[in-house]
Amino acid sequence: MRPYAAFAAALLFALVASCVDGGSPTALDLNGTATLAIIPTYAPGPQPAEGDGAINRIRITARLQSTNAILATFVQDVQPNDSEWKLQLEIPIPEGGGAVILTIELVNVSQGGTETVQWTGQSAPVPLTPGTPREVKEVQVVRGGTENLTVTSVTVTPDSARIVEGQSVQLSAAVTSSNPSNTPTVFWTSLDTALALVDATGRVVSKLPGVARIVAQAGAPADTARVTITAIPTGVVVTPEEAVLTTPGEEIQFQAQVVDARNAAIVG
Repeated sequence: MRPYAAFAAALLFALVASCVDGGSPTALDLNGTATLAIIPTYAPGPQPAEGDGAINRIRITARLQSTNAILATFVQDVQPNDSEWKLQLEIPIPEGGGAVILTIELVNVSQGGTETVQWTGQSAPVPLTPGTPREVKEVQVVRGGTENLTVTSVTVTPDSARIVEGQSVQLSAAVTSSNPSNTPTVFWTSLDTALALVDATGRVVSKLPGVARIVAQAGAPADTARVTITAIPTGVVVTPEEAVLTTPGEEIQFQAQVVDARNAAIVG
């Protein structure tokens, strides 16, 4: 599978032996190192779009949970079109052991050398226990920089709207974070692009009648608004088109239906 198609899995880690077969787990010696084999994949939800910068660099930072001290940093340039990215990171085990938290950043590096973090993820604490081989829990990689990892909720307002086709409506998203000093980035997506499109600010432009689902996401949390798009009336169709009455007192019932430019009936 291509990296951007593999959204069903999460970020996988496995302990790899340094002196035996590469797929075998290893015991962690005090003051030794632990080698982690890492495969980043995308979390469920909106996937990378064509306009997003290609991922060509991956950075991983390992921090000691108790002190937040950096134990190791790993940077590797990768090919954007590789079927998967398998990386290895050697982490020194501090005196007394402890647990490590891994932060992974998927980065686009422009031709001019400017880095843009596109996706990030963070592991649960990984105990570095001497002599105890372990597998690290799965970690999801979500869209945005590390500030999006602290988002706790996203709320879209209004949560529903009604407009006429061709019109637009502005949505907004309120984001809460466990770190008030962070400024998370909200990503907007239309789940029904045939009906409506949404830009980076939350402005929804309608295309065709129907109910379009618009998602705002920051980190893992997301919220969805529903925009009902109604057709523009352009005419009335009367049925039957004609009738002939031949008997005094005879009656006939005509039906009138409002239609749009596609001659489709407008209900309601």
